[in-house]
Amino acid sequence: MEVCVIFTCHNRAEKSKKCVESLIEKNKDNNLFFVVVDDGSSDNTVEQLEKINYKYNNIHIIHGNGNLFYSKGMRRGMQWLNESGQIYDYVLLINDDVEFVENVIEKLIQESKSKSNAIIVGAMYDDSGVFTYGGVWFKKGTIKQEYISPEKSDVVCDTFNANCVLIPWDAYINCEPMDGYYEHSFGDFDYGFSLRRKGNEIYTSSFYAGKCNRNARQGTWLDRTLSRRERLSKKENPKGLPFKSYFHYLKKNFGLAKAFFYVFTPYIKIILNK
Repeated sequence: MEVCVIFTCHNRAEKSKKCVESLIEKNKDNNLFFVVVDDGSSDNTVEQLEKINYKYNNIHIIHGNGNLFYSKGMRRGMQWLNESGQIYDYVLLINDDVEFVENVIEKLIQESKSKSNAIIVGAMYDDSGVFTYGGVWFKKGTIKQEYISPEKSDVVCDTFNANCVLIPWDAYINCEPMDGYYEHSFGDFDYGFSLRRKGNEIYTSSFYAGKCNRNARQGTWLDRTLSRRERLSKKENPKGLPFKSYFHYLKKNFGLAKAFFYVFTPYIKIILNK
């Protein structure tokens, strides 16, 4: 199968290199092409990727200025693919900090085929073997989310974390790229909702596709050991929970009323130090 892998990177040379090489070496039954958006790395990330490309001739690098972050970077990569005229069997969205299992792409493809060409979200586990990321389901009428583990792989999800998501080409090409309104977070969640609105079914894989630890709360706006001023500053940071991005996400996917109600909840948490 022809598979296009898209991811962003920034100053994680060894992780980016290891990720690409392991996917190539562990998935030899499929032809892989990588679209990598490097967002202004100052280490040797680009040089490492160029070395791999020199060997395999299967990487297109897009250079950012350091202000794309995740969502805008992924949108840039997806736009390039859409405009390239190239056609694939599947598109695989990943994070470069994932340690993938052997033959993961073939396993994802087989699972997609077994579920009528559904979108399959590769389940992740942490260093302790505990489930971390996968498809996401929302309780009806709320914004309360539940991560769907491999044990519930028959549950149709509403969206996903894009640590590892296999999308059949027809589903991919018939949906707009990731929304560039977002600075960093929400791009993958929003994109999953968009795919669902197009009638696609999304499932968590019935197996673990790789290892990826959860992002730590320490040092973020959720860290209750920080002062309220520090938490507020980190919340409005591009990598935090910026007001405009959060409101846009809520309004687009849950409606205007819920957007007005829930957009202020984080500020209440900060004030109450919760």
